[in-house]
Amino acid sequence: MQIVRSLRLIGLTVALAYGAAASASATSDLGQIESLIKAGAPRLALSLIDRDQPLASDPAWAVWERVRYAAYHGLNDWSALAQRAEQLPPDATPEFRRYAMLEAADAHTRRGDGESARRVLRQALIAEALQPAQAAHARRLVIRSYLVEDNLDDALTALARYRVDFGARSEAWRLLHAEIALRAERDREAYQTLAGLQSFEARLLRLLAGLRAAVYRPAGALADSRALAKELKNRPALARQAWGLAARAAVRAGDARAHIEALESALAVPESALSDPLFAVSADELWQAYDTFAEAEGNRARLLVGDDRRWMARARKLPCRERLQARAMYAFLSRVAVDPVVRAEAHDWLGYTLFVDGKPETAQALYMRSTRFGKLDAIPATIRYRLADKALAEYNVKVAAELVRDLDAAPPDEDADLWALRRARMLVYADEIEPGVALLTQRFDAHESLSDDLADRYLQVLFDLQTLNRHSEAARLLARLYELIESSALQREVLFWRADSAAALKRPREAAELYLLSATHGGANGLDPWGETARYRAAEELGKAGLVDDARNLYQGLLRQATDPKRRIQIERNMQQLWLVRSKPTTP
Repeated sequence: MQIVRSLRLIGLTVALAYGAAASASATSDLGQIESLIKAGAPRLALSLIDRDQPLASDPAWAVWERVRYAAYHGLNDWSALAQRAEQLPPDATPEFRRYAMLEAADAHTRRGDGESARRVLRQALIAEALQPAQAAHARRLVIRSYLVEDNLDDALTALARYRVDFGARSEAWRLLHAEIALRAERDREAYQTLAGLQSFEARLLRLLAGLRAAVYRPAGALADSRALAKELKNRPALARQAWGLAARAAVRAGDARAHIEALESALAVPESALSDPLFAVSADELWQAYDTFAEAEGNRARLLVGDDRRWMARARKLPCRERLQARAMYAFLSRVAVDPVVRAEAHDWLGYTLFVDGKPETAQALYMRSTRFGKLDAIPATIRYRLADKALAEYNVKVAAELVRDLDAAPPDEDADLWALRRARMLVYADEIEPGVALLTQRFDAHESLSDDLADRYLQVLFDLQTLNRHSEAARLLARLYELIESSALQREVLFWRADSAAALKRPREAAELYLLSATHGGANGLDPWGETARYRAAEELGKAGLVDDARNLYQGLLRQATDPKRRIQIERNMQQLWLVRSKPTTP
């Protein structure tokens, strides 16, 4: 374990050196930054843009700013994009200003703020010399701004004016026209408007229009929408719409199983920032579909509501290929079972089968975006464990911490200490330091001693506190941990980390004492690499405390031992600097 801690020290040193080198390196290549956005790392791309973007007076600024907007698109951070695009520097060219205003209007629309979008568009249309294509785009955005407010009357009026002014022959206009017609329940008009278009968006809208206008038979629309969803597997937002369309077709076809399959598949795709209401699905709709299907299956099997164990036994006996039917029965039991144990078991099996089938997003929607569970603490514990693990795997530590905050009992088959460690780490990562520290303190108080392995695991969380500069809490917990461990080697390490926190808290005398205790703990002579590092740190802290003679004695001992020329130069430099602090008062 000493090697592990030594590597931590080396890693910190290397990271600092690397960071300094990176800040002095050449400006990032803009093409590489664009590749990062396409690869799914827009936050990293944005950090590089923040670091390297030229000043607005530089002609290259506008090129970088366009890539910045692309990063905001990758993050779905429409508020940041709108704010940035509306606060342009005076040096921005008229060409870029026109582009930015349209981006701002689009961002406002995507975040559902039609009024702000129209404010920006009015300014653009009146004050800016928009090119014909830009003017047409601006007018389409005006129409869409009415749609996000569900203001169909004004959207239809704006649509008619657009048709007069621009001829309305482009695919973009035809898609918008069809969407408005569908929203206004003019289904055959939408179907005819889209004739001949082959884009995915057009195919989805035309299939929906044909289904609603009875041009297509429901079974045919169901088959086509399923096929389209599979074709769109690499375009999740459109795939979700295709599964939403399949759910509508399944209802019209009277296919309850296909309805559930489509809803589960739609909810398995993360919802985009601005979902299309024409294809919208909800967790409540899936809960209802489960109930309807389960009731029908129960009637066929002559199962009585209240005979919980027979329902559960039937669901458990279903083969894997009938897992969807089993889920419907689990969902039904989770609501109507008389026995609370069966209700909990049903929730557990429902969540388990969704996760096993690769649909964790569906489980999250059912429990976190449904009217059945108004608050997180209303979600069954067994589901919260699974959702917390999912959130943590996605680095969504805030949600993970909220899910586990009051789950004192460990999940089945998990050790109480290991569960407490996971909870504490989630809380610390979510910046909920006080509850995390209280949980660690509670676990320490429950033990008279700790094994080296368990102590090492607790130590990882205390390192997290130190990384977050919560050294006061870390120092207190490290002192408590020191009392619980029996291994001399591990005690030596803990003394060193306690010294680190004391140094960060500007308590140099305490830090020096702890470093020296670490260097010589267990009868060590302090001449090994660990002891050498501890004595060097102690000398630094003694110098800060004004104890110059003690610091010089330590440096002289280190100098006699040092063989690396660079190390010797550093020690000699530190010894020379001691003269500068001799006249300073001693730190209490």
